[in-house]
Amino acid sequence: VSALESGMVLVQYAPEISATDRAVLEELATTDQVLVAPAAAPIDDGAEVALTAWGVRQLCAGVDVDAAEAFIDRWVGVVFANHDG
Repeated sequence: VSALESGMVLVQYAPEISATDRAVLEELATTDQVLVAPAAAPIDDGAEVALTAWGVRQLCAGVDVDAAEAFIDRWVGVVFANHDG
């Protein structure tokens, strides 16, 4: 959780995706602000990929590099600010 609060993006994939798709997703981790890992449990709605930033989640039915890159570009480095004082 603290990693997401500090602007990290998590790219999770269903463990049953192909080795080729896994390699494509791993190429998205071009910075230490992007973590690519298998999902520990099935992803909601049968999605193969879940993109997560603080308070934001996008599900993809399959590997969609354009969608993943757009999500990463939008959310990497966006830091959660606690406004409670």
